[in-house]
Amino acid sequence: MLNLYKYLTTAAYTITYPWLKKKYALGFDERRGIYSKEKCLNKAIWVHAVSVGEVQAASPFISEVKKAEKNPFTADNEINILLSTTTLTGAETAKQLNVKYDAHIYYPWDLKRFVKRSLDCLKPRAFVFVETEIWPMMLNQLKQREIPAFLINGRISDRSFKRMSRLPSFWRNVFSCFSHIMVRDEQDVYRLERLGISNGKISVTGDCKIDAMLERKAQCSSLQTIKRAFPVFIAGSTHPGEEEQVIEAFKILRGKVPGAKLIIVPRHPNRAVEVGALTSQVGRTVFYSDFKDYEFLSDVNTWEFLIVDRIGALFCLYGIAESAFIGGSLVPKGGQNIMEPALFGTPLCHGKYMSDFHHVSEQFGALGISKVVDTAEEIANFWLLGMNEDFKHEAARQSESWFSKHGGAASKCWDTIKSLIK
Repeated sequence: MLNLYKYLTTAAYTITYPWLKKKYALGFDERRGIYSKEKCLNKAIWVHAVSVGEVQAASPFISEVKKAEKNPFTADNEINILLSTTTLTGAETAKQLNVKYDAHIYYPWDLKRFVKRSLDCLKPRAFVFVETEIWPMMLNQLKQREIPAFLINGRISDRSFKRMSRLPSFWRNVFSCFSHIMVRDEQDVYRLERLGISNGKISVTGDCKIDAMLERKAQCSSLQTIKRAFPVFIAGSTHPGEEEQVIEAFKILRGKVPGAKLIIVPRHPNRAVEVGALTSQVGRTVFYSDFKDYEFLSDVNTWEFLIVDRIGALFCLYGIAESAFIGGSLVPKGGQNIMEPALFGTPLCHGKYMSDFHHVSEQFGALGISKVVDTAEEIANFWLLGMNEDFKHEAARQSESWFSKHGGAASKCWDTIKSLIK
């Protein structure tokens, strides 16, 4: 089966080469396993985080590795970290979060010649994949070279499990290349076992993103001290087909709370103008980039809708909202991160499509932190409920309790890996 995979990926690369060269001009050589000399670190731990979410999960893990006062494997004083991403936004996120890596590269395409060339140059001490990045050729080559491979913050989504279940023997062989697999919850263990992976190779360590969010929250303290003269609601990480619903919900809300403002954060910032065209038909619209810092919070009369057109702004903005709607959930996109608003004690609602955060959404629903909605009217009613002080206080209390129980995944992952690296 690996030979068939090798043939198909090689054919796909050959056919799409002109498009790939244009789309991935930045880092094109690195994606083919060609690196500058300074990036070939000495026995580094290679951490691969494909894009924004994975980098956020990798950040606290890398911090744990860097906490070691002395390298436990060599006489060096520090463990080198090689961070790879697939996307430019992943690389930019790593810089924004001040991730403590020693070198960054763009991840090589999963063709045998590129993977071999990468490993010949980089010679990592260990390889750490983050979340759902499972590349058969890389794993095969790591196993052949006896380089330990790990999966941290692992998750097997509904879609991934259905796809893998069609070829269980292939994926069983792929997962067998891992030295150890660390997943977020018991459902991931169950799915891996259904694929035939030995339970002894799997640990439940929790979600590293929780540690990352706890680290980031401190950076938002100045925003939370700003006094507002109006209630703010937020629709975060929205997709096409959802903005119309949240705009309609806000129209209903404004009928009862005339001074309310709505912040819409499209999942992809390049859609900001498109979303702004929708809101401009309803009310005064401004863009996040039009302001310095958070001066829009004192600008009472010039806007009703604020459209965020920059990456990285959403997280802190959840801290000023009365309540939130989480995108990617009214349309079948698997849902976006519902833990971010909850961290600030902000009540939240979302649609029925939450497969990427299935267990967390169920837990939050049971605790009264979140609610499933289906229509604009239901969103509006939940936002209105978010202005009730007793309701908001209880949601915040439950959120604080939940986060206090679920931190520490990054250190658990590093402790496990450290015990298995020779």
